[in-house]
Amino acid sequence: MPIDGRVNNLNHDVASTLQRLQRVNPGSITGAGVKELKASILKDKVIDASEQDLIYELTQDTARNVSVYTAGGQAPVAVTYPAKGPAKQALTDILNQNERVEENWSAGAEGFKKLTAIYSRSPEDAQRIVNFAADKLSEAWGNSSMGNGYKPLRDLIGSVYGFATAPGANVDAGRNILHSAMKQVDQKANDKIPDFFYNWVRPGGYI
Repeated sequence: MPIDGRVNNLNHDVASTLQRLQRVNPGSITGAGVKELKASILKDKVIDASEQDLIYELTQDTARNVSVYTAGGQAPVAVTYPAKGPAKQALTDILNQNERVEENWSAGAEGFKKLTAIYSRSPEDAQRIVNFAADKLSEAWGNSSMGNGYKPLRDLIGSVYGFATAPGANVDAGRNILHSAMKQVDQKANDKIPDFFYNWVRPGGYI
């Protein structure tokens, strides 16, 4: 579904929670608010399409407001704004935890296949998986130096590349995840990571 500043057909439990949070703290949702919203979303142990859309809308890098409608509603039951900082990450973590992203990342080739399946569902899911991979690669970069030959980062790149190209894998999607994540890490590192460390992993090879 498109990211358009609107959430349709939100169930009444989650909508009521959002309304209450807005009365207490108008504007974007806070970290404390995310905890309440998470409890409401996961009350039935399922994240439905409208709840997923709500999370996507609230984690966009925009100042646009988000209008929330319940089924059949003619007027929004709440108007809020995308979250920022820790609250934004906490919202993203609701989806990551529900889909066991951390567990799949640590589960070798079979787990990585599940991540590529999530990645391939939508642009929003793709960015979420790339961001998660970038966080893991960034940790490895933080433990890497000229003194250790950048081994932590290079080993992780090699391992993930192996998962991405294992038999039965969606190779292009897996390589795109790894390359896009490394580009993100390099950008945050002010382009200090030698491009040849990771350019070879992209579909089509070196650029």
